[in-house]
Amino acid sequence: MWSSYLSAPSRTGSLVVAERRGEVVGFANAGPAVGPDAEHGFTPVRPQHLFSIYLLSAAQQSGLGHRMLDAVLEDRPAQLWVLRGNARAIGFYERNGFRADGVEFADPADPGLTEIRMVR
Repeated sequence: MWSSYLSAPSRTGSLVVAERRGEVVGFANAGPAVGPDAEHGFTPVRPQHLFSIYLLSAAQQSGLGHRMLDAVLEDRPAQLWVLRGNARAIGFYERNGFRADGVEFADPADPGLTEIRMVR
C-alpha cells in the first residue's frame, strides 16, 4: 500500500515520517477529505482529513506526535475518525483542538468496531 501511495504521480496531501537514530518511529498523513476512508458514507464536514498518525509506544509522550500532526495539518480545519473507546488517542486529539461531532461509523465487516468522527 505504501509503495503505491508514495509512487502515485498525483498524490495530494501531506506525509511525514518521524525518525530516531535512523529508525522510523512514526508517520502521519493527511489530505483532502474525499474518498471512502474520509467519508465512511457521510458528507465530509472539513476540507482536510487526517488519514493516519502512528507512533511507536517507545516514542510516545515525546512531542513527536504533536509535531507530526502540525506538519501534516498545520492549523487548518480538519476531521478524522478514531475508534470509540480509544481514550489515549481521543485525549491526544482533544489536546490538539478536535472534538467529537456525534457522527459514528460501525464497520459492516466488524460491527464491534465503531469509529467516531472528530473535527476542529
